Amino acid sequence: MAQRVDVPAALRRWEEGLGITFPSTITRYYSRAAYRETQLHECGRCGFGCFDPAVPGSIAFYEAIEVDQYYHSEKWEFDQAMFDLAAIGARKILDIGCGSGVFLRRLRNANPSLNLTGFDVSPKQMRKIREQGFETPRVDFKKGNGAREAAFDAICVLQTLEHVTDPVGLLRATRRLLNPGGALILSTPDAAGPIKQYTDSHTEVPPHHLTRWTEQTFRMGLPRLGFEVDFVRYEPLEEFLWPSYFSPEWKNGSWPAAVFGPAAERLRYHQPDDRRDFAIEWMRRLKITTLHGVPAHTIYVLAHRAEAEQSGT
Repeated sequence: MAQRVDVPAALRRWEEGLGITFPSTITRYYSRAAYRETQLHECGRCGFGCFDPAVPGSIAFYEAIEVDQYYHSEKWEFDQAMFDLAAIGARKILDIGCGSGVFLRRLRNANPSLNLTGFDVSPKQMRKIREQGFETPRVDFKKGNGAREAAFDAICVLQTLEHVTDPVGLLRATRRLLNPGGALILSTPDAAGPIKQYTDSHTEVPPHHLTRWTEQTFRMGLPRLGFEVDFVRYEPLEEFLWPSYFSPEWKNGSWPAAVFGPAAERLRYHQPDDRRDFAIEWMRRLKITTLHGVPAHTIYVLAHRAEAEQSGT
């Protein structure tokens, strides 16, 4: 059965989770008949999912839920992107969905000579970007006006695609803004990973997330939009995510289950949850904090602009 989302109910879960109360303008906005309910549609081939009707988060919604973890500097994909941008020698970089500029600041601190541009739909965040001395785009993302003057070496779209109503249009725009062979770095929640156990979470449904992405989605879709995929990486499972994500991955037979499971069984831990807790206890004793090879929340893609889009698309 297709997933249906009661949007006002999702807003109430946001309020409970963050201990906030949305302004009445927001609750009225999402109580309109056109936005009250939406349904997920999924591709059986690649796992891509989109909600129809699209019920996007307004600027007021995002400002209301704005908390530190949305923009903190320790995101796993920031480290990956910084490494890859340095490896390919990118000098002129655009960060789409830059928020308050956390990733841009990390890039500038690592290499002050970089030409850095940030874009966010929030006027408040764009003011912050300009105040910090970063460039802001002088292009029309939909029409491509000014794209030739932009000509970026790399564009980063980190944890952003899942929030926009037209992600395909956004990806096409990034291609227009890239130099030939320029790099596109993407990250989204991995819909095929542990979060598939929590699809009803308020963070995974409108008005927060409008689409769902998998490795197969990117491998099948990006070539049709004029990109070649260089590689895909998965966020390793960090200790702070173990309470949420370790249980389903343990049941899927991840390597900690193979390593610690037999010992737990010999010690007569008969229940899977008891074996899992035994493994967690010993990993902490061994100072293991990151489980490489055990997927967590995020999928990361490095691609580059191909010479042409695939025909017939």
